[in-house]
Amino acid sequence: MRIVNRENLGRPWSKQDLLKLKKLYEGGKSIEHIAKKLDRNLDAITYRLIKSGFLGFPEEKDTINHGRIWPESDSKLLLKLFSERKTIPFLAKKFGRKKNAVLFRLIKLNAFDFTDRSELINLSKGKPISKKSLKNKREELIEKILIGVFIAVISSIIFFLIRELFLSKLL
Repeated sequence: MRIVNRENLGRPWSKQDLLKLKKLYEGGKSIEHIAKKLDRNLDAITYRLIKSGFLGFPEEKDTINHGRIWPESDSKLLLKLFSERKTIPFLAKKFGRKKNAVLFRLIKLNAFDFTDRSELINLSKGKPISKKSLKNKREELIEKILIGVFIAVISSIIFFLIRELFLSKLL
C-alpha cells in the first residue's frame, strides 16, 4: 500500500522534520503513524529512516555498481533470490551493491511490506525475510491476479452482450 502525497513530493527535509521523525521512530510509532504526522509518503518515511541510520546498514565503501541503474534482469533475479529468503548482505555481495542500495531496491519493487517495522528491523540486522511476510506477499499477488482475471471475464461478457444487443437492433 502506498500513499501518494503529491503536495509534499520532493519537499526537502527540515531539521525540525528530522527531529520529529527521530522522536516518533524512537517512540515506537508505526511507519503509517509517522507518515501521517509528517504529512509524507510511506516510502519517503522508510527511505529517510534508512538514510538517517535508524534502519538499514551503516555506510559502506562504494561498490563496483555504485550509482548504476538496476537492469530489469537484475531486478527480477533480486526478487527471485529475496523470495528464496536470501539475506540483504548476501544479495549486496551477489549484485556488487551496497546493502542499503539493495534494501532501497526491494522497497521500490514492493518486495515486502516496508511499513512493517519489525520486518524492516530484522532485514536491517541481516536476517532473511520472514516466511509469514513472503506468504502474505504471495497471497496479495494471487489476489491481484484473480481480480484482474475477473475484470477481464466481466468485460468480455459485457462486450459480448452489447455487441449482441447492437446486432439485434440492426436486424
